[in-house]
Amino acid sequence: MAAKLHGKAIETALQAWVDAATSVELRYLTGYTPDPDDAYLSDISSTVASGAPTPSLASITVTYNATANRIQFDFANPSNANITTDTNGIAIIDNTGTASTSEVLYTADITRLQPTDGTLSLTLDAAGLFALGTDAT
Repeated sequence: MAAKLHGKAIETALQAWVDAATSVELRYLTGYTPDPDDAYLSDISSTVASGAPTPSLASITVTYNATANRIQFDFANPSNANITTDTNGIAIIDNTGTASTSEVLYTADITRLQPTDGTLSLTLDAAGLFALGTDAT
């Protein structure tokens, strides 16, 4: 049996989440293992890296790539000064101001990042931070 997610509908739903979000922000994590059951910032708050910034994401785009059959999520590469910690994970959240209602959209292990001269930069792949495929089989 073949099954497919329909790309344009998923793109629209993800864009609606971005548009309705209070503040889409990045959190730098340390010692976190991605778990899809972690729904809110309160579920991951113990792993937020102390001394790390909490930047709002800019230029967020959600795009359906019909050629590759995937929905891509991208934003401007963040660069933050005056950082006093290193990190090995990231999370994208909708910060409502309350940890128990701030939804987690995405978490990932990343190569350990260390600040260079107090600046930490994250460069995203040209295809975006993550992509959802349309194959549901």
